[in-house]
Amino acid sequence: MAKKAIPRFLIPALGALALTAAYLVHSNRNGGSFLTSPNAKGEAETAEAPLPPVVEPTGPPPRPDAELLKKWAGTSVPEILTALRQDPPDAYPPPPPPLTFPKIEGIDPYLPRFEANSSGDSSTLPAFDDAVMLDGSLILSTDGAPLIDSAITGIGGRRLLPADFDHDGDTDLFIGRGKELPSSLLRRGKDGGFEDVTTAAGLLEFLDLIDAAWVDFDRDGRLDLFTVSHAPKAGDPSVLQLFHNLDNNRFEEISGELALTVDGPVGDFLWHDVDDDAYPDLFLSLAGDPGTLRLLASVPAQNATRWSFTDATATYGLVDAIGGGPLAIGDFNQDGQDDLVTTANGKLTLLARTPADSGFAPFADVTEALELGGVPLPGDLLFEDFDGDGFLDLALIGGTNEAPASRAWWNVGGLRFREIPGAAGLATSSPLQRLIRLDSDGDGIAEILTAAGSGFHGQLLTATTETIADNARLVLTLNGDEASNRNGFGAVATVVVRDENWTLSTIERQVNEVSEVIGLGAAKQIQSIKITWPDLTKTTTELGEFPINQQLEIGPDPENAKATPLATPEISTGTASPETGS
Repeated sequence: MAKKAIPRFLIPALGALALTAAYLVHSNRNGGSFLTSPNAKGEAETAEAPLPPVVEPTGPPPRPDAELLKKWAGTSVPEILTALRQDPPDAYPPPPPPLTFPKIEGIDPYLPRFEANSSGDSSTLPAFDDAVMLDGSLILSTDGAPLIDSAITGIGGRRLLPADFDHDGDTDLFIGRGKELPSSLLRRGKDGGFEDVTTAAGLLEFLDLIDAAWVDFDRDGRLDLFTVSHAPKAGDPSVLQLFHNLDNNRFEEISGELALTVDGPVGDFLWHDVDDDAYPDLFLSLAGDPGTLRLLASVPAQNATRWSFTDATATYGLVDAIGGGPLAIGDFNQDGQDDLVTTANGKLTLLARTPADSGFAPFADVTEALELGGVPLPGDLLFEDFDGDGFLDLALIGGTNEAPASRAWWNVGGLRFREIPGAAGLATSSPLQRLIRLDSDGDGIAEILTAAGSGFHGQLLTATTETIADNARLVLTLNGDEASNRNGFGAVATVVVRDENWTLSTIERQVNEVSEVIGLGAAKQIQSIKITWPDLTKTTTELGEFPINQQLEIGPDPENAKATPLATPEISTGTASPETGS
């Protein structure tokens, strides 16, 4: 078949197309462009094609202590501290003058009050950042200075956290340091001595620690470690780290997988199971103008590294809550719902939860109704039972070096607070930085340690005899074990007591200390004790009738509960101390 001839009118168009194609091939081979425009001289000017966008590498920013970690990899913390220390181990500044307490005349001698302990040398203590009781010994710690204790030698830090992290039945110790000094994990051995296992446990860090806490976030029976550190640049968000306890020996940092971050500097934090699902949630007090509050609710997963936290601030009515300062939580009116205390500059807020028909109770501000106030620049907050009457009292310290400030309120019961003149003995002529409640002599009567500002001694304050003489008490120690896959941190103790009129009342406390001091008020007998352990099934241990004023050790098996009578409290005189006042 003969080919069809190309129509004559198409020949010029096909020729133009051929020339164009040839030019494009030539231009491409010689780096040119078909798109041209004349310049000022009438010459063709090539327009450059747009470059693709630059793709920045993704992933977490480099650690601020990356170089130090590389330098000291595999080195034990004692060796690192020895190399980094500049002062001799026993160098202390000359002792500064002790704190002085103002005298207030004519106050009710039965109001909760604390006075400087006049017995022995423990009333005036060296300057310290933190303190803890361990095996009947008071350990004082100052960041970067030697620990003050007869049993443990080593360098102190900003935080001392005792706990049985390895589940072998004795108490170990975490020492959290700042100033780019590594923290220490001290394991107790069978001989009673301590071994530094920080590096081997995977906890070697050189961040500037703010605070830390033990928490079993996944309820696997092993205590995990949570830390908050300063950002490398002032004003940037704090660094949150969660170290998962793998096998009671090693820890793995999993904050990156959990996306556990904040958008500002952290002023304080606390872990608490707010939604009653057995898993602890995280409250964060964020500094700012004004400061804010965040509630990160735990979202469990099969694998700890797939765990997550969701912002539940709005769900619990906390969007407008002002934070930035210390936090505390507890049931102030014994209605079975825990209440939250937040602080900001010059302001204290008490947020209560009232049980609803639906079963869900958000937080509501009841500060104004309770006539509570605040102090400038709050530094620390105590939401504890000062006088052992079974109700949680409040104390707040703050202010500046030139104008220190302290206030305290007595929880009369229910929805009534009464401000205590002289801040229950905490009003001072010098600034205070921390208040630490502990039982230094093991008699079941809690004292308060005041940690003062730089250049001032701390002091041990004891409750006046009028305050504690007629109140019963219980010291509770919870012992978990590896076989039962549980520990005592975060357990809830429900104590039902009877008074002299045989009236029943219930006192509920969350146990977050090695030994928890619980005031029983006018109780004459303990009717029952129930421990709700912090495991996934909320296992309970229950005991029947029990005498008051006991040191009680409870493990998973109630048959092995051990009780030891506490010392009999001193008889009330009914008069205030003439020397100190409040």
